[in-house]
Amino acid sequence: MALNVSSSISSELVSKALRVDHPVYLTKSLMSLRENPSGFSLQYLIKLLVGIGLASLSLGFGCPAYADTSHKSASETGALSESYTSRQNESKRDPIVKFLTDVNVAIEAAGVSGGDYNARITRKVQFDALRIKRWFLHFGFQEESLFDPSPSQLDHELEYLGIGYETARGRIRFFWDHTCHNPSRKLPEGERNDIHWNELGIGYETTGMMLGHKNDGIESDSGSEWLNSINGKASLSKIFQSTENDYEWMFKLGIRDDVFRIGNQVFYIQLSLNSTYDDRGIKLNPSVEIGDRIRLSEDISLIAFISYEHSYDWYSLGEGENFLSAGLGLKWV
Repeated sequence: MALNVSSSISSELVSKALRVDHPVYLTKSLMSLRENPSGFSLQYLIKLLVGIGLASLSLGFGCPAYADTSHKSASETGALSESYTSRQNESKRDPIVKFLTDVNVAIEAAGVSGGDYNARITRKVQFDALRIKRWFLHFGFQEESLFDPSPSQLDHELEYLGIGYETARGRIRFFWDHTCHNPSRKLPEGERNDIHWNELGIGYETTGMMLGHKNDGIESDSGSEWLNSINGKASLSKIFQSTENDYEWMFKLGIRDDVFRIGNQVFYIQLSLNSTYDDRGIKLNPSVEIGDRIRLSEDISLIAFISYEHSYDWYSLGEGENFLSAGLGLKWV
């Protein structure tokens, strides 16, 4: 496995930038890598995963190229043959089994209007712990902190396990997710300060919807062009082991249109719909986001966005909450 780190930031600064309030969940995900045959120590893997938040990481994969040597001079034929041999050797060195690939990190900060909150900070980490050709073993972590202005809710979503297959246009996967909402705001009498559930489901997403791959296939030059590039994702999951809710099923849908590119900027609009089903029927949580994705380098993007979201109250208080948010995000590949 080849890891090429293009920048190095002190672990102290990275730790502050990507600090999570529930590190035990992330640590448990990484414990599965302790006995991996790659030779890395657990301490090194944890340092790599946290440090990736402010570092650009790229992975190189060699592919054999077959040269057409017909009607070439002897010198040209010799050069092509040498190149072909070199790439063949590189391909042989590229293992079928790979560990800790496609590591991606994102951080977002936004001001919030509506509901009980004033601001939101979101942190995401996703990576493939194991790849065997097109098959992969995926893990992910997302934490969202809400403020009013003091911390008033800490939510996290942990993908315990994702197993799937990568197609030419995207990924299909089976997953086991855990979601937990931990509000510190005052709740009606009898309501607990946490609500959580587990999901077993199946989902599909195109490559352009994957974290760290939103700019795949899009040029970054001084020109401009209409893109109208559509990407999407969808998942259906069965709820089990739930606390303080009676959810039975959950369906999620997302569609993004990369509308226009000018230079290194891509203007987009994204529509999302998260829905739950229980004995009270179907509850819909729609959202819309408009933004400008700015490519700062090959591996780092800055996103300026504004979004509107309606969230049906998790605590069945009989009212929903409407959020209008505006903020900035950074994504590292």
